[in-house]
Amino acid sequence: MGTALPTVRKKVISLEIDQISYSAALAKIMGAAKIRKPGYVCFANVHMIIEAYKNESFAKDVNESMLVVADGMPIVNVLRSLYKFTQERIAGMDVMPDLIRLAEGESLKVYFFGTSNELLEKIRMKTAREFPSLQIAGLFSPPFDKNIDDENYIRQINDSGAHLV
Repeated sequence: MGTALPTVRKKVISLEIDQISYSAALAKIMGAAKIRKPGYVCFANVHMIIEAYKNESFAKDVNESMLVVADGMPIVNVLRSLYKFTQERIAGMDVMPDLIRLAEGESLKVYFFGTSNELLEKIRMKTAREFPSLQIAGLFSPPFDKNIDDENYIRQINDSGAHLV
């Protein structure tokens, strides 16, 4: 996968959704991962669009991401209706295993951050079974009932050598 070109974004209420194919989105993410370019991807659904409409700061954070993709058929249908193009649905639950497969093939390290310790352990076991050569840089479940120490987590992730989080 080569370096992905910039995409065109189309506005849906409060968010700017990238007009991009599934394979081009994967290429863009992997391209950034290979060179350790910081960035994040937002998988936009109707709930996210409504939250962004109500919260300008949230909308700004989403719109400043590397990619905002249509994760849900209502978004795909709105894009088709408003802008007369067919956008593929790019769901996070589909992208994650594909990125893990690609990371394994490229010998890139993956860091799993979030959810519960129990689910992280299941993810570790499943990836070990399905992607035996995958390099796991770390797993961490931040506390849900306390303030998050972003600087400490960023340092942990950076020190792990992870390409993808």
